Formats: sequence, structure tokens, C-alpha cells
Amino acid sequence: MLRDFEGDWWPFWPGFSPDARLLISSALRANGEIRLWNTETWQMQQTLQTAEVVDGAESASRLRSVGIFDPHESALLSFTFKRNDAPPPSLGDQLVTHRWPLDGGEPEHLGSFFVTRTQSFIPADVSRGLFVVASGNELHLHRLKSLGARPPRIIFRHPGTLEGAGGPVFDASRDRMALCDAEGRLYVWRTDNGDEPLVLEAPPGDPMSTAFSPDGSLLAQASDPLGGVLWDLRGPAGAEPLSLNGNARLALAFAPDGRWLATAAGTHPLALWPMTEKYCRILRGHDGDIAKIEFAHDGSRLFTQGQTDGTVLAWPLTGNGRQGPVVVHRTGPAFGTGIAVDPRGRFLIVSTIEQSWRVPLDGGPPVPLGVRSSRPKVDGNGRLLAAQPDDRSPIVGVLDLETGRRWDLDGPGEGYAASFYFDRDGRLLVQRGGVLSRWDPATATAETLFEDVAYSFPHPDGRIFIMSEGTWWLVNLEDGSRTEFSLHGEPGTWDIDPTGEIIAAGSRDGSALVWSISEQKPHILLGHEGRVYESRVSPDGKWVATHGADQTVRLWPVPDLSKPSLHILPHRELLAKLKTLTNLRVVPDETSYTGFKIEPDFTLYRGWETVPTW
Repeated sequence: MLRDFEGDWWPFWPGFSPDARLLISSALRANGEIRLWNTETWQMQQTLQTAEVVDGAESASRLRSVGIFDPHESALLSFTFKRNDAPPPSLGDQLVTHRWPLDGGEPEHLGSFFVTRTQSFIPADVSRGLFVVASGNELHLHRLKSLGARPPRIIFRHPGTLEGAGGPVFDASRDRMALCDAEGRLYVWRTDNGDEPLVLEAPPGDPMSTAFSPDGSLLAQASDPLGGVLWDLRGPAGAEPLSLNGNARLALAFAPDGRWLATAAGTHPLALWPMTEKYCRILRGHDGDIAKIEFAHDGSRLFTQGQTDGTVLAWPLTGNGRQGPVVVHRTGPAFGTGIAVDPRGRFLIVSTIEQSWRVPLDGGPPVPLGVRSSRPKVDGNGRLLAAQPDDRSPIVGVLDLETGRRWDLDGPGEGYAASFYFDRDGRLLVQRGGVLSRWDPATATAETLFEDVAYSFPHPDGRIFIMSEGTWWLVNLEDGSRTEFSLHGEPGTWDIDPTGEIIAAGSRDGSALVWSISEQKPHILLGHEGRVYESRVSPDGKWVATHGADQTVRLWPVPDLSKPSLHILPHRELLAKLKTLTNLRVVPDETSYTGFKIEPDFTLYRGWETVPTW
């Protein structure tokens, strides 16, 4: 963190130079002053006084200055608002612009005009000489070359008022803008056409600043007093934004290379956040608990089933954030018991406690199957459906979806069927009472494969994992060979990706485990509150989806499985790794009752050449 303006001079609108070597900061009640920081030494390098100094804090608050770097010249543009308190009819607030050479030369006055609303932040496309200010309920696009001589172009009209709205911003293309209004709605629209804006619901609070990442994939919003949030516009659109803490209450800006987000928070110092792909997306589209999650076999969507709201949603995993979750099927109030995806991508099987449906994914009408089912499974050809009447049933039913023929399997083994799944040849493996058997639809007969099996699940290459007498084995069913395998803990749920390399598991304590079969070094994903009921690996191996007792579905980027997780590092290596991730250090402090305090050490940190990851 950087100590910037002190006392009541709140720092705001930080920004980076195009080469990321300078960080700019302005402040409220700072008499039009702008400061520049050197990001290599983290020392203040230059101060620009953009307006005549006014005596008194109240008078000084009438001046607000914002600085923007010119990427094509060694210069900075300043926009200074001078508040006009004259009685009506008032012309409004005066905006004055200058260009400042960074070598210390004299500033050039570019022009000035009046606006009907003071706006502290100026989104600008300096390369094209364009910038935007608010006037009434409209956003006006101005040109520096004709400032004050030609009327601006209207690029957005708010349905209400822009009073209290956070300043609008351009993305890197300069053809898209975003603005958060006082009611907590975030508008994203293109300036070169008449399309309706995308509207995102922002958390409650007073909007202060908005920023796109350089590639346009992330959108950050500062809000007082709750702090900042970060949307991922690549999808899924319905994911909750990532919350930043109170150090993002007032303003924020991305570094040009996208590795950093700088934030300011009133009397707090500036803060820098490393931007990585290590955070999860939280999906809350259902009213109540989640019954089931499944990826589409092409990895383009995640399907979720509500346990009590009778709804199946499809969450697009790619896109530009314009599409939210799509309702695939709605049964009305019915207790959801599972969904299954046709491997060929033609349909879903949706099951409730009362009925099951075959739901075409091309928009066709759902077809009731006339059976109650739980935990449905579909074979590789999309022809056979296996399910139970309920979770504790000893019977596993099989339905031929083409002919309607049915089989009820109640053996070998005794008790309820703990698990069942199809192998690559369309045969059904059933674990019941410690007995693992295989049923062949061609002969309608079953054979016993193993006894004393506590858990089992399939590997994509045709082998199976079994736990027997406390040991995990990877078993080849063709020749009977087996390899001892290290899995971690007792499973609540398991899944493996199509390559057979990545395993994901959920636990009762709210954590999820992800590890590689070849490396066998588990990585722990923490975030769920309560038991994790289910885990799934996406077909492309990039995502792990989990759902749990906290009524959320979470999408986790798969970590680098070739590297050890932090929790298994030796103590000294763990401390060394943690020190590379931060410049905060514990130092002696005689005034603290603990004898120590935590503070940043800028002699140790001068920016990472490569952003460290966990």
C-alpha cells in the first residue's frame, strides 16, 4: 500500500501510464493537485498543481482534478472541475483542460466549457481526442480539437437521472462503455451502434468508479461503503462478482498489462491487487437447494437442477456476458432427484420424485417417461437410462429410451444400491451391499466382479477405482490386474475428466479436492459453507464445478496440478512461498500489546516480473 494524500484529502481515480512505470492519483479537497508515483521505487516523483490554490478546506473541495496519460506523447491531460455555487440561472460547473509535459515543461491550456453536473472522472480516448462527461441524464462525447466550439454527441440516455452515478469508462477498444447508476445497476453498451445496454445488478452502495481490464474480459466497480466487486464478462453471466475488501471503496484502475488492479478507499492508502485466474465463480440461480450439476459433453454449458424449485438451468460458460442462465425445463414445485446428459448432446433426462422427462436440447417439447427415478444415468449411445425409484432402493431400473422396454435389477448383493454407472460397452455396473456386479443388456444377466467393495467409480479408459479393506485400487476388468492408488480421505462424491488424468472430490467439511492421477498431490479448494454434495470436472479439464449445503454452485479454475499445493509444503517452504506472494511483513512494535505489527516493506517489493500463483 502507498501512503498518498493525508487527512481529509481522499485519494481517488488512480491510473497507470502506458508503460506501467508511473501511477497517478488525485484527491478530494486537494486544491486541484495531482501526484505521480514511480512504480519501480514507489516514491512520489512529481506533483502537478492544475488550478490556483484556494484557501480553506470547504473552498478547496470545489476543485476536483483528474489526470489521464497520453499514450502517444510524454504528457498528461488534466481535467479540473470548478464548482459554481451561483444562484440560478447558473451556467453549471466549469471544466478546464490542460496538457502537461512529463519533463516539467509549462502546461498547455486546451479549452473549457460548462456542464450541468459535476463529474469527477473523465473517460477518455486520448488517441482519438475524445472524452465523455455527464450532463443531466445524458452522456456527451466531446472532441479536444473542437472543445467548446462544436456541440457534443449524445451516446447514452439514462432512464432516470445520473445524479449519484459512478463515472462511465471506455474499454480498451474505445467502442464499449460501462456506467453504474445510483440504484446499483451497471450498464454496459457500445458507443458505435444503437444496441440496448447490458444491465448487471451491482451490490447496494454508492457507486464511485468503474473500470474494464485491458482485454475487456473483467469489469471492476468501486462502491462505498461496501468495497469493490469484479465481474467476469466471459461468462457465465449469472455468476456473482468477486468481492474486494474496503480498499476498493472509491476508485480503481487496471494496469496496461492486466496484471494489477489499483484501488483507493478514502483515508486508506492506495492498494494493488494481483489479477489472476485463481478465483471461483458463484452461481445462485435457484430458489433453495441444488439437486444436481452436470457439464454438457462439449463443455459449453453447465446444467444445474434445483431441488425444490422444479427448474433446470443451463449456464453458458463462454461469451461476452450478455446472456444469463437459460431455463431448460420447469416442472413446477417438485422435488428434483437428478439430471443426466446425453453424451451426443441431444437431450437431458430430468427426474423428480414424481416423474421423469426426456428434454430435447433443440427446444422441442419435453417427453414424460412415465417413471419415477433418482440419480439417472445414460449410456454412451444415449439409448439406455438407469435410475432408482429412490435413493435408498435396492432396485436399479433400466429403460430402453427407443423401445420402452424395462428391466428391474435387484441383485447380486443385498441392501440399497450405493452406486451404479455404465461402462464403455453399455454394460451397467452396480454396487450393492459391498458387491460390485456387471449387468449385460444383450443377455439381461449379471455377474459378480468383486466383493467387500466400499466405494467404486469408473475411469474413462474402462478401468474402475474400487476401495476394498481401506485401500484404493485401479482395476483392469479385462485381465483382472490392479494397481494400488492413493486417494485422499473418504469420498462424499467423485468425478474424473475424459482424459482420465484429473480427479475432483467433495468432502463433508466444505472443501473440494483436485489432483492429478500421475502426480497424486491434492489441491484444496475452500469456499463452501457446509458439506459438498457433488463435484464435476469439465470435459476440457479447465473447470471443476461443485455444489453444497450452502445452496451455491461454484466454478473453480483447475489449479496447476504439476505443482504441490501449499498445505503439503514443509513449514519452511510454506513460509518462503507465502513471502513471495506479499510484501507485508511482521515487524516489532513497542506500542502494540502483542509487541509486533504488520506493515508493507517496499525495499523487498518492486513489482513481480511474473505474477506468483498459488
